[in-house]
Amino acid sequence: MASSTFKFYTINIPTKSYLKKYLVGKYGHPIILNYSTLIGSTVLAFLSKKIPTDTSDWKKDIRYRSFTDEIWFKIAASQVQSYHHGMNITQQQVIVINRHFENEFEEYLFHFCNYQIAKNTRTTRKRSIELFAETFNIEIDLDVTFECLKKSDYRTGLKFKNISDAFVPQKQSAIQPTLFQ
Repeated sequence: MASSTFKFYTINIPTKSYLKKYLVGKYGHPIILNYSTLIGSTVLAFLSKKIPTDTSDWKKDIRYRSFTDEIWFKIAASQVQSYHHGMNITQQQVIVINRHFENEFEEYLFHFCNYQIAKNTRTTRKRSIELFAETFNIEIDLDVTFECLKKSDYRTGLKFKNISDAFVPQKQSAIQPTLFQ
């Protein structure tokens, strides 16, 4: 899975096509792994020196088989040597990393749609989802269905529904009346 290039190692992680397009659109290609970014820290945390021995589990897991594409990451050779990272990621770790990618994708989709609607009040939720797909070159019905994007946006909206209320202490209003006197 890893190959050495000029002062860098390349790591390929299986993923879904739409996630690859999103990650490449957001972080570039290949993605540079370091501890300065959340995605870099996440992937680096999963790098291990152990080599998986049971290959039959790789073929059995349906979730793993759904990853039809690969995303490329670059890690500096100095990172590998100084932090004692390996170049192997187990099947279970690939699944967990992809879940992280999916969560990031869903949250970004939700916030992107909200921004598009706030920016132009004539933009519908459907159109904002289509704009998101266009922005990241995601082909609807080829990479992912529109219904899947719509459901992801809806579920993420439910997660963020009551977040603003959580930051306001009870028995106090969000806007202090003394500010307007």
